[in-house]
Amino acid sequence: MKVITVVSAKGGVGKTTLAANLASVLAARGRRVIALDLDPQNALRLHFGIPLDSIDGLSRATLAGDPWQTVMFNGVTVLPYGAVVEDDRRRFESHIDRDPQWLVQTLDTLGLDVADIVIVDTPPGSSVYTRTALCASNFALNVVLADAASYAAIPQMERMIEAYAAPRANIVRGRRNCVADGKFRRFKDLEQPDLHDTPHALRPLDDVFRLDGAARVHPSN
Repeated sequence: MKVITVVSAKGGVGKTTLAANLASVLAARGRRVIALDLDPQNALRLHFGIPLDSIDGLSRATLAGDPWQTVMFNGVTVLPYGAVVEDDRRRFESHIDRDPQWLVQTLDTLGLDVADIVIVDTPPGSSVYTRTALCASNFALNVVLADAASYAAIPQMERMIEAYAAPRANIVRGRRNCVADGKFRRFKDLEQPDLHDTPHALRPLDDVFRLDGAARVHPSN
């Protein structure tokens, strides 16, 4: 199992849209993908046709002590955040704040294979949700816009990644945007990654993304 956490220091950058599309693309290439929503806005589900009035989700299941399998939606397997009242939201946040390994341990109960991918959508900025997701991540994708406000916010998210992902014993820090061998790798100032030495099983796309302000896609050679 590989965990990809999609983060951003500020809202309105297309983070949830990117998480949904990444999950869809990987699933279309034959991967088993879990799209997991840790954002209380509960919006990731809307990209996968889950009814607007559905209240089921991982927050309600966790508080009720129910397995996550009871609130999963098929296709790209979607785990919504769920709809909870304010008191329950605070209880849920306290629950995961007490146990930094909560996400890791609960994902282990899903019986995922080594090639399966979990994509975690998180709220913008610093939060207990982002912290717990980074603690479980093999890869963090920091979404920014090509504007001054997004650029100024990059150090905030870099510090969170350093604090909650990078210190783990099984992490190798690098500048490559790949997930390999159960280790954490992050990208920074990425132009065009070389994927030739990335294990074939971890190359879900035939294209190489150039991550710049225009969000262009360049075919690989």
